[in-house]
Amino acid sequence: MKIKIQDGYYLRSTKYQFVLSKLVGTDEKGEAIFKDISYHPNLESALEAFGKHKLLASDAETFNALKNDIEAINNTLNLIAESVKLEETKPYKMATKSRKNRCIM
Repeated sequence: MKIKIQDGYYLRSTKYQFVLSKLVGTDEKGEAIFKDISYHPNLESALEAFGKHKLLASDAETFNALKNDIEAINNTLNLIAESVKLEETKPYKMATKSRKNRCIM
């Protein structure tokens, strides 16, 4: 699996884990080069790490700007949560939890 989240961030997977990665460039063959940021046992943990990483990278200089960044991050996470919501089978916590109005801090 290799899914683009936003702004060069990707959710990738191995046989055993989810990997939050950032696209850092391409090699001489044009193949993508990723820098792994963190490793996670489940989808929810990986997406929470994405939110935290985006928040820590914020360039906000006021609390209002920080609030706007948090809202933007939460909106992204809400869209992802809605897109992976499953009807009957719910193998991941992510599919059963509502992220609406949930602060990522």
